[in-house]
Amino acid sequence: MTEVQELLRQSWEFLPERTELREHSSETEKGRKSGLGMIEFRNVTKIYGGHAAPALEGLDLTIEKGEFVFIMGDSGAGKTTLTKLLLREEKPTSGKVLVDGRDLGKLGFFRLPYYRRKIGVVFQDFRLFPRMTVYENVAFAMRVVGASAKSIRKRVPYVLGLVGLAQKSDRLPEEL
Repeated sequence: MTEVQELLRQSWEFLPERTELREHSSETEKGRKSGLGMIEFRNVTKIYGGHAAPALEGLDLTIEKGEFVFIMGDSGAGKTTLTKLLLREEKPTSGKVLVDGRDLGKLGFFRLPYYRRKIGVVFQDFRLFPRMTVYENVAFAMRVVGASAKSIRKRVPYVLGLVGLAQKSDRLPEEL
């Protein structure tokens, strides 16, 4: 098990709907058009030029549709690399990253913006609109991807609760 997998496993123990890491096998994939999950890392290794040690090595990770995942860990554990691979800011040195059955390595440059609109990521430097409240920032991101007003009213408080910001939903980013 890689360090990223272990950190994810430890952090998931605190989530209400626990996610499990699964190994890929040809038996479980038979008959499924898009493989096991909505997001899959299959034996992914990423080595940055000039570095002997890989940022990620042999990562196998499956995230099912509807799962809410936090990526937490020590500095250098591979969190940023994993996120960059998922956003297709980087390509793996080896292995495959699949989203909804599509290999991101084969995704064309002009399709990237459309793909990225479907992914919600909270960065450690926040990247929030400074004049919008925390609630408005999350709601805006949901509107951009086409969520209904009803869905936004229901999901924003839930999501803010998951990350411990429910009591700060009316605050501006600089007040966090």
